[in-house]
Amino acid sequence: MADAMPDPRLFMLTCAGLAAVAAGYLAATAVQLPVGVVAAAGAALLGLLALAARNVQAARVRSHFSFSLLVYVVGLLVMVRGVEAIGLTTVAVGCWLYWRTARSLPSQPAWPAGPSERT
Repeated sequence: MADAMPDPRLFMLTCAGLAAVAAGYLAATAVQLPVGVVAAAGAALLGLLALAARNVQAARVRSHFSFSLLVYVVGLLVMVRGVEAIGLTTVAVGCWLYWRTARSLPSQPAWPAGPSERT
């Protein structure tokens, strides 16, 4: 067990931080705030808790940091925001919903024709 959890204090701080983030997600959802703010605040909180436990070494962080992944994620976020801004997601979802409902509608009405429709 000691190999799996070398620093019990950091483990307890991390559990408390994750519980706070979960509560933040629930609260943000209840008052209809963007959960991205909660995610960013949660990341900052967990980073501060790791600093408080004195478990962060700059060399270790630098060796595991990938600038190419950072550029990829930032580019992906910019692209998605651009697609949303021009309205492509709205059009795509509208077309998809139309296609799904048009395929599921029966070609013949499910009810018999009434007297006014028989002529």
